[in-house]
Amino acid sequence: MRFGSNIILRDAAGFLTGSSLVQLYRTMRMASVKLALHGEIGVTIVDDERMVQFGHGPTDVLAFPYSRHGPEIGDVFINKNYVQRIRKNSLWLARSEELAVHAFVHLAGHTHDTFESYNEMRRVEIQVLGRPCLPNWEKRVEY
Repeated sequence: MRFGSNIILRDAAGFLTGSSLVQLYRTMRMASVKLALHGEIGVTIVDDERMVQFGHGPTDVLAFPYSRHGPEIGDVFINKNYVQRIRKNSLWLARSEELAVHAFVHLAGHTHDTFESYNEMRRVEIQVLGRPCLPNWEKRVEY
């Protein structure tokens, strides 16, 4: 039996160093196991300019799910400029991990379109990472 996903991590923005890449990869691997994601996940670190090319503006993270159970689960894009604006110094790695886990929870089928669904997604994120990944949802979600 196979556990977790094959994660392909690309740093197109030149944002991460060796030990940071390893830590982010370990966090994503752990998340894929806890979320029972089996297949290939592409994760790319990009900048504001690339995020805008997706048509979503300079957002924090995007997840494009294909299939929950491989061979290709989906692609994730993490915006390094967003991370740098939000977190200073050493905290950027923690924020990158939060965004990756948030995207993986999306790949597992969760959304935050309603009050109930974002509370459920937040609960799953806490189970996976031990903390909520987007603690400011209450300010961002309109009803």
